[in-house]
Amino acid sequence: MKYYLNHSSCISPQSSFEGKFPYEPFTNQTTHHILASEPDYKPFFPMNLLRRMGKISRMGLTTGLKVIEDSKTDFDAIISGSAYGSNEESFKFLDQIYKYDEGPMTPTNFTQSTTNVVSSQLGLMTKNYCYNSTNSQKAHSFENSLLEGMILLDNQQASHILVGAVDEISEYTFNLFGLLNWVRKDQVTPQEALNNPGTGFVPGEGSAFFHLSTQPESECSVEVAYLKTFAGIDQENVLKEIRQLEEPDLILTPRNGDLENDKAVNHLIAPFEDIPQIDFKQFFGDSPTVSAPATWLAQQLLNPAMTGFQGIQWERPLTSILVFNKFATGQSSLLLLKK
Repeated sequence: MKYYLNHSSCISPQSSFEGKFPYEPFTNQTTHHILASEPDYKPFFPMNLLRRMGKISRMGLTTGLKVIEDSKTDFDAIISGSAYGSNEESFKFLDQIYKYDEGPMTPTNFTQSTTNVVSSQLGLMTKNYCYNSTNSQKAHSFENSLLEGMILLDNQQASHILVGAVDEISEYTFNLFGLLNWVRKDQVTPQEALNNPGTGFVPGEGSAFFHLSTQPESECSVEVAYLKTFAGIDQENVLKEIRQLEEPDLILTPRNGDLENDKAVNHLIAPFEDIPQIDFKQFFGDSPTVSAPATWLAQQLLNPAMTGFQGIQWERPLTSILVFNKFATGQSSLLLLKK
């Protein structure tokens, strides 16, 4: 059975939702972390609802609703992934518990803080009461969501699946990353971090959703030809798997400016050193579910109209892209997309 990603939508630090990126020069933010370029949400939500929504809800619901709108089909499953859910709303809820001495509290912060808030709200807002699921396995949250959708298709339990992932870089998440020594101490852009490697990475945030089915549904459709995840300090199993893959036309690599990470990445993709490579985290920053925006980017680059990107030119349209992700948790993934 073949699996296809059809219509898609992405909110990221780039102008991806508006359709400008990657067709126009990308935006580079200079700070300890880079924030999503959020669109105008008013066409999607009434103001009274929008005021009560956290960022992760705004980003995830908008990208999901955009895919539903563009696909013009009835989805029989909604699956989302999120590594940390809405930490901002979670900490607001904990602060409320302390402030009101565990007394009566508004339920808003609690309902917005659960990890499954995006997939459940998508179901409620579209009156879709079919299969609804959320994966939260750190840097495998998006990949496991995609895999779950593929299993549903295999078992003929669904035909059209909305699948994606979303994460935010709240103040609390940023502080947690800092305690783990994951964050760059100097204020550099992700691109500057790549050119001047050091300790840590520049965190980012974003959301990407896709229409997954067994048939190509649009001109932008791409095939999910291969998907595999890896965990643990020993990454030699990743290298073994890469050696067995067919050579793609392009590789999106997870270099992020962290010395240890980039050293490991260079070792793992050594078998494909002659293949053009693009470091996708310079556009999105780094986060556990950054592989979702990276997958969206790969889908855009597989557009036959694309003839080059980031100084790399190709004479014929790309037919395959390998999305390789690696995160600080020790989790890695390989996703091969074909046109």
